Amino acid sequence: MSAHDGRRVYLHRRDSLGSTNDEARALVEAGEPAPLAVRARVQTAGRGRRGALWDSPAGGLWITFADLWEAPPPPCTALRVARALHGTIASEFESPERVRIKWPNDLLVDGRKCAGVLCESHRAGEQHLVLIGVGVNADFEAAQLPDGLRFPATTLRAALGRPVDADQICDRFVDAMERVLEQRDPVLTGDELRALIERLAFIDENIRVRRPDGSHVIATLEGLAPDGRAALRTQDGGILMTDAGEFEAVD
Repeated sequence: MSAHDGRRVYLHRRDSLGSTNDEARALVEAGEPAPLAVRARVQTAGRGRRGALWDSPAGGLWITFADLWEAPPPPCTALRVARALHGTIASEFESPERVRIKWPNDLLVDGRKCAGVLCESHRAGEQHLVLIGVGVNADFEAAQLPDGLRFPATTLRAALGRPVDADQICDRFVDAMERVLEQRDPVLTGDELRALIERLAFIDENIRVRRPDGSHVIATLEGLAPDGRAALRTQDGGILMTDAGEFEAVD
């Protein structure tokens, strides 16, 4: 338990950083005890999946958790983080069903992206340095989001029509993440699966799945496998299990 704030995960706060992931990695490699977290008021070089730029102005929650594990994080780790983040954010809404998990690692509010999760792993001697970066568009106006985003985005302030307290959201999320960092099983439990499927965006809907190689397929999202893969029913009636892809509604 940290002597600083009563938590097992000590939260390092910074005013401005290039990347919270890079700072968290540097701290652990310099000997800071793990697990730890780094939160920045502003990120100037935040990144999402596949190196995509993540705009990170003041008012958002930009945070990375770092820990040393015996093995790399299993693929379902991002879903566990997304579930914890969903619980944190949905509590801000009178109608929590407005908040959905977009497989495998984003959160939507009213069908618009408001948060994302990025998991990385690096060898650290006999261990693996696990980095879990999270970005939440929290207390700033949607007009501050960049133009030309491939998937429509929003902020919590815009969705709620009122300011939100990013500090309180951060505190609740750090508490939830302490439990997530202890969950290293490569398969989701039955309770985890049910909870995730209940919160999934596009469940039982026709979607377009854009694959990393540029191809796409039209399918129905039917659920999740215990290892976190998405179960899709293709137009010919077959079941396709996928571990990568970008989902979007079919017009």
